[in-house]
Amino acid sequence: MKWCPLCLSLVLAGFGLPFVHAGTFHEFSSKDGSRSLQAEILAVNVSRKTIRLKTSDGQVIDAPMSAFSEGAVDHARDFLAAMESGRRLGFYFDEAEAETSEKKEPSRGQATLTTPTGYLVKVRNNGQSPMEDIEFEYQLFYSEDLVNSGKSPRVASGSFALGSLLPGEEKELATEKVDLVRMKKLPASECTGSS
Repeated sequence: MKWCPLCLSLVLAGFGLPFVHAGTFHEFSSKDGSRSLQAEILAVNVSRKTIRLKTSDGQVIDAPMSAFSEGAVDHARDFLAAMESGRRLGFYFDEAEAETSEKKEPSRGQATLTTPTGYLVKVRNNGQSPMEDIEFEYQLFYSEDLVNSGKSPRVASGSFALGSLLPGEEKELATEKVDLVRMKKLPASECTGSS
């Protein structure tokens, strides 16, 4: 029998900046307020002072920042700051297992092995300036061999509030542990009624 692996899903929830990410539609108004459109930001080019947008009908537009209202330009700056902050963070993951426990069931000819398993997450600021108010959420997707056979994976969720990270600083955190369970056959000599 094999162990069913854990899968980690990670969501960054903040850097002391408004929560802005690709895929979020926002209303972009013209500088004079006469026109507006719903679009998501695909990119911000600082040197060319342009914003690449994808409208709700799928059209991609490159437009100068000067064409938009102050609120729209602020939204683009928030997007850029959030993306740059995310690039400066490094994440390193190690699986963390506790000791496996075994419960023998001689009458059934099997043993149940349970291993509490999670992740150690190292978060490092690879940038040259401090990062403030860092928070992230995680989800562990897992299943148990035989016990959860054919069912949807189970999910364990949690979150961390790191506070701040100085340049080059690294913090290590541990996720919640989940019990991975597997069954194994006992040797005939350990089974009830064997000779």
